[in-house]
Amino acid sequence: MTQKELVHELCAVAEGLGVTIRREPLDGAAGGLCRLKGRLVLLVDTSLPADQQAEVVAAALVEADRAASATGGGAAGAPRLDEVFILPQVRQYLDGFQASP
Repeated sequence: MTQKELVHELCAVAEGLGVTIRREPLDGAAGGLCRLKGRLVLLVDTSLPADQQAEVVAAALVEADRAASATGGGAAGAPRLDEVFILPQVRQYLDGFQASP
């Protein structure tokens, strides 16, 4: 799987969890997860290389999942990471981020 494909798959997982994805040039600001009008929104800087975009999306997924665990549910009742099918390669990539503190 290429890095570009990984970014695409990670974004699909995020959308499946109720996160809105906004991909746009942010002049190297990377982006990240925020709450906008009560919805989780992930900003992804399209001017970054695909591997860095993947890191931003994966870190946001883990952050959203940890927040959902703390509150007892996903965004707007959406499923959590351990409740949805994720391609094995993508799951393995995410596991590296979940192991981080």
